[in-house]
Amino acid sequence: MRVLKNKSKEEIAIGVIAGLFVVWAIIFILQTSNIGIDGKRYFALFDDAMISMRYGWNLSHGHGLVWNPGEYVEGYSNFLQVLVMALATLVFDKSMAVLAMQIFGMVLILVNAGLILKVADYVFSDIPPQNKAFLKVLAFACALGYYPILYFGLMGMETSLSTLWVLLAVLKAFEYEKTESKAELIQASIYLGLGFLTRPDAGIFAALIYGYVFLGILGAGGKRSGYAALGLGMAVFGLFAGGHTAFRWYYYGELVPNTYLLKMVGMPVGRRIENGWSFTDLFREQAALVFGIALIDTLFRYERKKLLLLSFFVAMLSYQIWIGGDVWRYWRIMTPAMPFLFLLFIQGVFTPWRLFAETKFFREYFLKKPLFPWVGKLEMLVTAVVLVGFTIMNTPFRTEIIFWERPYLATWNEKNINLALALNRVLEEDASIGVMAAGTVPYYTDRYAIDLLGKNDKYIAGLPPDISGTISWLGMNSVPGHNKYDLEYSIKVLKPTWLSTSKYGSQDLEAWVKEYYEPVLFGPYNQGSWVLKGSDQVCWECGNP
Repeated sequence: MRVLKNKSKEEIAIGVIAGLFVVWAIIFILQTSNIGIDGKRYFALFDDAMISMRYGWNLSHGHGLVWNPGEYVEGYSNFLQVLVMALATLVFDKSMAVLAMQIFGMVLILVNAGLILKVADYVFSDIPPQNKAFLKVLAFACALGYYPILYFGLMGMETSLSTLWVLLAVLKAFEYEKTESKAELIQASIYLGLGFLTRPDAGIFAALIYGYVFLGILGAGGKRSGYAALGLGMAVFGLFAGGHTAFRWYYYGELVPNTYLLKMVGMPVGRRIENGWSFTDLFREQAALVFGIALIDTLFRYERKKLLLLSFFVAMLSYQIWIGGDVWRYWRIMTPAMPFLFLLFIQGVFTPWRLFAETKFFREYFLKKPLFPWVGKLEMLVTAVVLVGFTIMNTPFRTEIIFWERPYLATWNEKNINLALALNRVLEEDASIGVMAAGTVPYYTDRYAIDLLGKNDKYIAGLPPDISGTISWLGMNSVPGHNKYDLEYSIKVLKPTWLSTSKYGSQDLEAWVKEYYEPVLFGPYNQGSWVLKGSDQVCWECGNP
């Protein structure tokens, strides 16, 4: 009790919100886990994260940073996250390593929410202390309440780790502006470098932060020492970017990840931007209120700090459009920018009501005989408007937030886990599997895998994309990462022992597959897949599980 008395209302509120988040996250993790056909509980991440887990597993078990031992293809774009996964797989078995990554994601989300409080101290610097504490609690709640942030963080994607480095770099950039200490700028550059290792598009944040520092130096009279510090900081960042590129060239023989070749090369720029614009239609509609209020406040109460944070959102949205969209409308690319946008949104909501509260009309009417007494409560008004904006942005995910339905892909992961367990029983260790989804099944089987969609296949990644319209969804007429394929090569030439499908896009090899493969059904888990006829890599006497 004495400890509670010594804590402020702000600290108690933050503690309660953090506690509620942890409880929610535990339920989420349990909801994404599954009981396998062997009676054991298994954990699974987002399928792309499971691809990274396979890289991490192979690295920690002596095969190198590869998807298939002996094949050097960079089918990931989250180097630092893969290294963390390698550590998890070194310590734990396959399922528990996945759980460790989910717990790691939960911790990162909490740390990021705590760091946004420190950023808020800079952004809310001119707000009275009694109001500032309340607004910081709101910012903390928003950082723990936007579903895409939580979903991707708890499903093993690198988004939370990327956000961590951006937050730390922003704080160091703000501190440098205050102290002009070269050390602060070097630390910011180290964080940005780690962000680049986590995901290369962190270079966008780096460019914006360095631009912010440059304008600050220019506005302060253009001191030579300031430019020298900036140059040194950029050189430090360059060491990270250049070093990783050199490693990629030495290890994989490429200057860019295979994922870049797969998604960007060969796609007409106009078609790509058209797809990206259509893909983000829903997001722009959902974010209109939040962004609009943040933009108005930034324009009419201009501060460079606010402009920097707002530019994160604009830049990442532009980047999402430029790369042609994504496969899932859970706004993965946008998540590192969202805590900053919510911060500006909260201030934008608070400012007009604060100005109104200082007017004579407010004091003489609302504080004496108000028709609606609650209107005089700034906290209630701000909370109500913030809740409206936040609800709009979370509406598409409401059934998952309240666990009315399982999280996205959880049921699909259940099928794939049980499929992997079935394949482990009927396939010999030297068998191969041909997959469309290259994550969960390859990770849990450890068999040689053939990626039909090319994320881990240089040949497929180098093909021209299918822009005929046969690979189209979510407003895109050619989906990045899913529009390059050659079933003639992947199936007829490579002949996987087990095959997940015989047709995709404009190609249909069902007649050929029926001649050389046998259809199989592993319980209810794998309708429509095939096993190579007469293969000695199949345990024919084992039977279907």
